[in-house]
This record gives sequence, structure tokens and C-alpha cells, in this order.
Amino acid sequence: MDTRYLEYIVEIDKQRNITKAAKELYVSQSSLSQYLSKLEKEMGAALFIRKQSEILPTPMGELYVRYAKKVLELKKAAYKNIQQVSQMQLITIGSTSAKTLQTLYSILPLFREHFPHTEVEILDSNLSNIERSVMDGSFDMALVTTHSVRHFSGHSDILDKEEIVFVLPSTHPYCSRHSRNEALTAAQISGILESGDFILQKKGNCIRYLVDSFFKDLPQQPQSGFSLNQADMIRNLINGGMGAAFLPVRHVINRELAFYSLSPQIYRITALIWRKNLELTDAHLFLMELIRKYQL
Repeated sequence: MDTRYLEYIVEIDKQRNITKAAKELYVSQSSLSQYLSKLEKEMGAALFIRKQSEILPTPMGELYVRYAKKVLELKKAAYKNIQQVSQMQLITIGSTSAKTLQTLYSILPLFREHFPHTEVEILDSNLSNIERSVMDGSFDMALVTTHSVRHFSGHSDILDKEEIVFVLPSTHPYCSRHSRNEALTAAQISGILESGDFILQKKGNCIRYLVDSFFKDLPQQPQSGFSLNQADMIRNLINGGMGAAFLPVRHVINRELAFYSLSPQIYRITALIWRKNLELTDAHLFLMELIRKYQL
């Protein structure tokens, strides 16, 4: 049952501002304005009037909003009742990394014990794809490694925070001349990379976003020789003297590699995000609690 457009009108009425409503709905301001104009043309009457910095519902608009809310309430009640009648429930959850995927696979047996008739569909993709799918309602929730949850304020939990470090082969000439306790700036790292290959995560990866931001003020960003996402493979390439990279510190500590903190330090976070207005069933709540309690 597609009730998106009813939700649009209700949100416009709530915000009394097209820009704010568009932001809450994750649609462009122009698209929302065009939809409202089209609807008003179909209705043959204005639903809202523009007054200074806000828009207010006309009597026709108030009536439309009232019925829209009733339809949305009926949909919510129908879905809830149908879900209770049906023995099989589907929860869709996204994952962005090997770390988050391992977490989900680890907790599934316990979840299955408590909810044997609930199917969990796990979908693995890059961060930008997963976030977009949660925003547009394609996924119920996602366990992600990311740089920020600002787009999910009020419907996200930060579970873990990891420092990202610059990693070199222990045989690299820089390591013999400098203390491993020093924190390196973007300019210093750029100078080190002039004499070697740079192993960089692919676009859409959380660490790639952090690294691009770290180098953004340099006149020219270092060029990568390899581009891949698997941390174990990147670590093996570094170990074989094939280059340098940025990795979470847990991937390199207690290993035969040299690593340096950054100045300023950068971190990736592991977070649980869920779509706005998700109807949380007992199964959703139990799965979310298992994820929160899992030792990341």
C-alpha cells in the first residue's frame, strides 16, 4: 500500500515549511513543491497558502490532512493486524563490512530460538547504498561502519568507535628514522607516499570517506596504486611491502606492521540505524537488543 503522498501532505502540515518537510521526508524541495502543485491542480483548490516564512493549510487543506491521517492510521493498524495473523514475519537488515556481517551471523542462532517464524534477510553492500535503502524504507534497519549518523538522528545507536591509523611495512625507511609514537599530519603522510604505492579503499567505503576528508586541504591528494576494501587483504599487501594504507587500529595492533596515529585523529563508528517510523515489533526489538549486547 503506497501512501507516500499522503505522508507528504501530513508532513507539510506538521512542519509548515516545504524545506523542512522535504528534509524530514528525504526528498528534494523541488520534488515536494511540484507534487503539492500537482495535487492542488487535481483537487481544483489550494491546500496551503503561503504566509511570510511558513505555509498554512486552507479549510480544504485541513480536511485533506484530517482524512490523510485517518488513512495512515488505518494502514498502520492493518499492517499490525496482518503481521500478527501471519506466522512468518520478514525483517530486512543491511550490513556494510565484514565486521558487521560477522556480528549479524553470530547473533542469528539465538534470535532464531526466540522467533522461529521470523525470517531475517541480510543484505550486504557499501555504506552509501545501505544508508539510502534505510532512508527510502527498502530496509528495516542496518548495522553499519560509518563516519556519521547525522542523517539518522533519533533513529540510530552508536555501538563502537575505532581509531583509524596510517600503516606501513615495518621495513619502510620512514620507520627507522621516526618514533612510532608521533602523530602524522596529512602533509607528512603525503610526503611519505611519494615514494611508495598507496592502498586505498573504494568509493562508498567509510574509511575512504574519512581518508578523503583527511587529505581535503592538500593541493593534491595522494594517488592510489591499489583500490580494495578487504582489511585482511590490505594488511597482507602492506606486509609484503606493496604499499601503505589506512586501517582500523584493531587490524594492525600486535602484528608485524608499523602504524601511526593521525593529527587530527580520525575514527570510524559502528552504528545501528533504522528507518524512520519503523513499526517496531517484538522481533525487531529483540534483534536490536542482541546487536547492542554483542561484543563488537
